Amino acid sequence: MDKIEALNIVYKRCIEVFRKPTPSGRVRPVENLDKDFIGKVWSEYMLRLMNLREEGKADPLSAEKLVLALKKRGLPEENISYRRNSFTVMMKNVSFRIYKRDNGFRIGIPGEKCEILPFCGADHARIAAALEEFDSMMPEILKKKAEISEKVRIQEMEDEKIRQIRDTIRTTVDSLIEQFLLPRELQVTFRISDDNSSVDFTVVETKKAEFSVPIEKLSEKLMDASSIEASLRKFTPPKPGKNISGLFPPTPHGVIVY
Repeated sequence: MDKIEALNIVYKRCIEVFRKPTPSGRVRPVENLDKDFIGKVWSEYMLRLMNLREEGKADPLSAEKLVLALKKRGLPEENISYRRNSFTVMMKNVSFRIYKRDNGFRIGIPGEKCEILPFCGADHARIAAALEEFDSMMPEILKKKAEISEKVRIQEMEDEKIRQIRDTIRTTVDSLIEQFLLPRELQVTFRISDDNSSVDFTVVETKKAEFSVPIEKLSEKLMDASSIEASLRKFTPPKPGKNISGLFPPTPHGVIVY
């Protein structure tokens, strides 16, 4: 794979992963860029090696053959260790862990969460070359990471500025509603526009009357609609969660209610 092409692939992938908003709608914080960053890049790079994952006869010594291929390419013996059914090979910029499997091997990066794809009858020389290529890309990958971190940091600052403006608007609206509208027993809902340029209000004046009527006089009472209307008095309806009459529908999510 061409190194520039590979860098573009991992860069694009990292932008997609780290710029994707969280479930709350906020951009992932800068510190999240450090968490398993190399593992995510490696996972994306490994997907480009699918053509090397040649299915073949199970080879329980496949991991050893890959380590041997790395040694033939100049990896020093002291940079290779074996523990718990896996080899750790320390290259110039990054270490790899090669896990032994009954039918081949898997490759991961110690301390990083990443997709560990299985290899079976792979071309060990070509895999060793791919590991060397990724190792040589690490300085550029870390440079890309710094670029992404800076972009996210700037976006975080912009997002925080917008949140502060929004909080100021909400506090101002709260104060004005409490001062001028609530004393009039009005039901008020408001929503701040996404760009913080306007506030949408819904103001409702609610009235009610309570009375008891003998059955024999029910028709007579209800026919006197003017009298019922004259007896209506303003009242403040219950807030969402306290409604037991069923007269007031649930308030839409994100709307402030008074």
